[in-house]
Amino acid sequence: MGALVARTGGVPVGLVLAQLPLPTVANEDDPERHKTARLLSVFVVPAWQRHRVATRLLRSLEEALSKRTCARLTTGYTTRMPAWQPLEKLLAACRWPAPETTLLMSMGLVDQVMNAPWLAAPREAPAGFELFEWSQLGIEERAQLQREVEGGEIPEGLSPFDDEEFIEAAISVGVRYNGEVVAWMIVTCSPFIVDALCYRSQYVRPQLRFAQALGPLMLAEALCRHAASPIKEARPVGVFGIPFKSATKMINFFRKRLAPYCFSTYESRADCKTLVI
Repeated sequence: MGALVARTGGVPVGLVLAQLPLPTVANEDDPERHKTARLLSVFVVPAWQRHRVATRLLRSLEEALSKRTCARLTTGYTTRMPAWQPLEKLLAACRWPAPETTLLMSMGLVDQVMNAPWLAAPREAPAGFELFEWSQLGIEERAQLQREVEGGEIPEGLSPFDDEEFIEAAISVGVRYNGEVVAWMIVTCSPFIVDALCYRSQYVRPQLRFAQALGPLMLAEALCRHAASPIKEARPVGVFGIPFKSATKMINFFRKRLAPYCFSTYESRADCKTLVI
């Protein structure tokens, strides 16, 4: 962790925090990942806002990181954050590229989401497919999926084993086809939003994405399990996200059939600046 403080007359008026790159490990396959820092927070006391304190802090951070041979500075935030617009103005003032929207996000009470008409339709797996509770994942199935994750066949960020300590296995579901796990909807107890379950990882093998409607099937099953579970009392909220670069059909489904039944819809954005070394 690194920090820079702005002071006037010895009194702190601003602070910038960053996660510094880890030291490079000898003989590592990808040493470049140790050249990336992450901007975590920028704060200026109200009386000193609009005095370019934040701009000077961020530029000083970039210069300090550059001297440490750090090649990139990244950041991420959501449009749910109260100060996201001032942050984007700050990044633009420091000549960062335009931010990229990575996820469309919604938050909703599961009982309200269950009012969506499409959830009232009968739900059955297509012929030859089996819908199963994630707690019933077999040992060999798990080992096969882990090999695919390690081999890059399952995209980064969609592994069913990320944040495994938070997985609600009785609400999460998977789909088998011809004895193979071909899809999953992983639901976790959000460590950041204490009254929510996070519908964090939905994956369908590419050859099955459009013909069988497995995504809506798994989402509906997980929502029904959430609504019927005792955990709803402590965690009545669902947090849903879909990658912004998903197929148009998936984006439209999210916007028309899920987001209208949620109380908050927002974007997750990311940005990265290449530093001069």
